[in-house]
Amino acid sequence: MHRLILLIIAAGSGVMFYLWMQPVCQGGRVVADEAACRTHFDAAFCASAFARAPAIARTAGPSYQTDVECRQSWPVCVERDPQGYGPRPSGWCVVRAHSGALARFEPQFDNYRQ
Repeated sequence: MHRLILLIIAAGSGVMFYLWMQPVCQGGRVVADEAACRTHFDAAFCASAFARAPAIARTAGPSYQTDVECRQSWPVCVERDPQGYGPRPSGWCVVRAHSGALARFEPQFDNYRQ
C-alpha cells in the first residue's frame, strides 16, 4: 500500500515537473515590444502583429475594479474595456506560422508583485 502511494506521488511530481519545464511560448519568441520583435522577425511582420497589441492588452489578463487595487498586485496597470483596470503585459508571445502569417500573439504577465 505504501508503495502505491509513493508511486502516485512520484507520478504526480513527474507530471508537474514536466509541465513546469515547458517553454512559455512554444514555437515562438517572447519579446517585450515591437523593436525587440524585429531582432527575431522582419519589420513588416512585427508591425502587423503589434498593431493589435493595445486592443489585446485592454481585454486580456486579470481585471480589477480600480487602478489602486490593480497596482497593489502589479507594477503597471492599464484601463480595461469596458471598465476596470488590468496589468500591462510585460512581454508578448509571438509565433509565426510556416506560411509567414501570424499564428499566435498572446500577452505575457510575469511581473506580478510577490
